[in-house]
Amino acid sequence: MPHSSSFPAATTSTPPPPGTSATRPSSSCRRTARMRRRADGTRPPRCSTSRRGADSFASMHQFGRLAAAALACLTTLSLAACSFTLGPRDKAVAKGTSATPSAPSEPVTAPPRIETPPPGTLLASGVLTDGAGAELSTVTITQVDAHHATTALALDGYEPAIHSLYGSPESPAVGDCLPGGLNLGLGSPGSGDLPFATELGSGDPSFIRTILLIRTPNASETEAAAAAGCLHRVIAVAPLMWHTAEQRTDLHPVDAGSTNGARGTTESADGTVQSYTVAKNDTMSGIAQRFGITGADIRYLNPARISTCGDMACAGEVLNLDRARR
Repeated sequence: MPHSSSFPAATTSTPPPPGTSATRPSSSCRRTARMRRRADGTRPPRCSTSRRGADSFASMHQFGRLAAAALACLTTLSLAACSFTLGPRDKAVAKGTSATPSAPSEPVTAPPRIETPPPGTLLASGVLTDGAGAELSTVTITQVDAHHATTALALDGYEPAIHSLYGSPESPAVGDCLPGGLNLGLGSPGSGDLPFATELGSGDPSFIRTILLIRTPNASETEAAAAAGCLHRVIAVAPLMWHTAEQRTDLHPVDAGSTNGARGTTESADGTVQSYTVAKNDTMSGIAQRFGITGADIRYLNPARISTCGDMACAGEVLNLDRARR
């Protein structure tokens, strides 16, 4: 492949012929010639060119030889004869990559596989009781298709306008207010089978622990209820028994110790990491890497998590890491 070169071509030169002066003689030479004429009256030979001119000629001749050798090296493309060493940055640029090392990222893994029961499978059941312990109705949750189930119960005499049913990850007592956070609205009693979203909790809704019957105050009661700080009061509770197989039995976080992006503290029991308290500047990916899991695993272990930080980690937030406490 032809190459262009900025080196000058090698040049040669011959000394000037006698009787000519290509370069002005040096002053020392001229002084010596005058002294010799005065001493013997003869005319000395003409002074040669100055040493400076000779040195310049020699330097130019040597530079020309070097330039010719460099040009030959460039045109032969022989790495055996002309080797060039690339530094780390040069090697990276030559490969079309960045010389700056990238920060480690969360490993890409397949989403956890959740077994979906076939249609007609009984998922969970319970008994709805009031504050006096009276049984109001049985409650069943049955799989309908890959994404939905229905909640069936028989409640008579409850006005739909002020009564409603919720699924909750909490276990409040009768007389308590509806717990804050995530609550699954099912609908009003007496309206037949109620839909139940099985896609909750990354496809495993077994974190829903209770079905709650809630009473909302009517117009005449609203002011007093607001003053008491409770607009939605629990009047009956059905603790749920889940009949589905345990999911994600392979999920066992192991603490590798504090690291960048995961400087928080943990709580453990019997060698099992139970929870992690987020520190300032923590990231979800950093937390996941510290415990050898993924962000999807953290979401599965915290299905009821509602955070103003979204997928980010909020300082002071407590994350569950124990599958049994999900």
